[in-house]
Amino acid sequence: MKILISGGNGMVGTNLRKYLSHDHHQILSPNRSELNLLDKEAVNFYLKENKPDTVIHCAGLVGGIAMNINNQALSLHNNTVMGLNLISASKDNGVKKFINLGSSCMYPKDLNGELKVKDLLSGKLEPTNEGYAISKILIWKYLKHLSDDTFVGKTIIPCNLYGPFDNFDPINAHLIPAAIVKAHNARHKNQKIEIWGKGEVKREFLFVKDLANFIKIFLESFDSMPAECNLGAEKDYTVLEFYKKICDTVGIQENFIFLTEKPTGMKRKKLQIDFQKSINWKPNYNLEQGLGETYEFYKKTIK
Repeated sequence: MKILISGGNGMVGTNLRKYLSHDHHQILSPNRSELNLLDKEAVNFYLKENKPDTVIHCAGLVGGIAMNINNQALSLHNNTVMGLNLISASKDNGVKKFINLGSSCMYPKDLNGELKVKDLLSGKLEPTNEGYAISKILIWKYLKHLSDDTFVGKTIIPCNLYGPFDNFDPINAHLIPAAIVKAHNARHKNQKIEIWGKGEVKREFLFVKDLANFIKIFLESFDSMPAECNLGAEKDYTVLEFYKKICDTVGIQENFIFLTEKPTGMKRKKLQIDFQKSINWKPNYNLEQGLGETYEFYKKTIK
């Protein structure tokens, strides 16, 4: 099978390429200079010339709460345009299967209980990531409306992700990579570790290699898979619990300062994972294992 992975050189794409390459697929993973997803004509030309059977859309402008707050318009525009361009070009150029990666940010804020697929579009979005969330919702809906007997698109909605090849910018990164950088710096510079808020909000993080494994299984049984499904880590933790586990991983004493004036986002984003349970799929990595691998990767990047 010839598979195009958009964002193939990012965290998800890089790990996914490694998983799929073992199955002898032909993998296309152009970088930004080779394929600008914001250029509709370029996307159409690339698919026309390379003729992939399947597209897995992983590309996106992503980041943590600070990046989302400061780049609402850019995130909304770029993520939407990239997704719409790739989906329309895929349909026009004979792609049969399209797997789209959504985000738990698509769900309304402050719902009671675990987030179910039927909860999508049922309420107001979290303001701190509204731009990103709207783009993901638009892509999901566009894919559903274009799907037919010859072009089938399906969306996997994972919880937050982390792992090797993540973005470790302490300002723009997600919680785990940003916390790893803070803890590492604290170990070597005797600094206190800043936590936004009181550390009480809860988050669910899945190790990226587990996502890659699930996508591989999803692709193998594509026809029987649902049009959209959640993918979670089974357990969520408070932000403070994440920081404590990361301090253990880095090997330092806890030394926190709480910035209670900073925004913290949704109180909880725990996905309902009935579908993955129904097919007996479980993550291979627990949090401690995932943090260990991620920290080892980070240390190699700064040598």
